[in-house]
Amino acid sequence: MLDAVPNTHFGWSSNPEAPIDDPRIPKLIRNLGPRHVYVYIDHVKIEFAGGFEHYGLFAYREGTPDRFGGRKLIEGLNYYSD
Repeated sequence: MLDAVPNTHFGWSSNPEAPIDDPRIPKLIRNLGPRHVYVYIDHVKIEFAGGFEHYGLFAYREGTPDRFGGRKLIEGLNYYSD
């Protein structure tokens, strides 16, 4: 589903009571209440919180070099925080 929208920013929500609710984002991810969701050709960035204290996940396609930093949770999924 997200393959159809590469290089897309799915919005921003400063209100945790009104998170991003774009139906193109899988419900499992929407239920987490992200502030930003970015979709690129080789990875997806899901960001929570905001300002100087944000954190999130990088999920990347198999075969993509791990250039995202953070802590590797499993192959293809890294956690980061600032």
